[in-house]
Amino acid sequence: KLYTETMENSVKQHFASTSTAVMNQNNVDNEAINCINCMSHSTENIYRYKHTSIIRASDDFYPSRPYSHTVHLINVAYNSLFLREVCLPDWDMFQSLHPSASLHAAARAIGGCPVYVSDKPGNHDPELLKKLVFKDGSVPRASQSGVPTRDCLFSNVGEDGVTALKVFNWNSYKNRDLGKVVGSGVIAAFNVQGVMWDFERRKNHVQDPSKPILPVDATIRPRDVESFNNGENAAKGPFIAYGCQCRTFRVLDTLDSEISLK
Repeated sequence: KLYTETMENSVKQHFASTSTAVMNQNNVDNEAINCINCMSHSTENIYRYKHTSIIRASDDFYPSRPYSHTVHLINVAYNSLFLREVCLPDWDMFQSLHPSASLHAAARAIGGCPVYVSDKPGNHDPELLKKLVFKDGSVPRASQSGVPTRDCLFSNVGEDGVTALKVFNWNSYKNRDLGKVVGSGVIAAFNVQGVMWDFERRKNHVQDPSKPILPVDATIRPRDVESFNNGENAAKGPFIAYGCQCRTFRVLDTLDSEISLK
């Protein structure tokens, strides 16, 4: 407890965020500080944060470990189920010119997490980075933390050979015409088969590096977005589905209407 309080007080004093300074000038009680809590999943850490609100949701991004990237995504998505109730999960940095950069970029886009890269100066993929920000450089971060959909919650998405990891999120906004907060759902499907964390050996287990990773099927439904499933107030449709990669629109009549992906 003493270590955590001392760390937070020190960071609060020396690394207060710009937004906090503006808040204080306007007499708004806000104590946000620039701190990401890493190596911090122990119980004595998680339940003692008073001023910091961001927590690393996974192990590090390892650019030189090719088998670490899919399991990294598995870890951050499932860990966020718990961590989002306490802090804002951080899905770590990545490098935009890395062979797995597209995977990491898509994960950050759905994750509702901070988006930042560890590129060497001048060593960037501008076209990829432009997909993650607006023209002014601000990040269109989703309203919640990205977590797995119900249908893959208890599946072994890294080793069963058939299940895609599906992550959903929510974008809320106030509709001035309706006078209420509404929103849209976001769903991403990832093929992360081939590697899982081995709890006994405490290292990543690669199934068979000599064999290629086979395609998996994924079914996307509006019901995958939990915010649409609100009991008597559940959304009834129709829904407009936009495919980011294929740039196509489809009309889905009900919560259970499906789009099949491979």
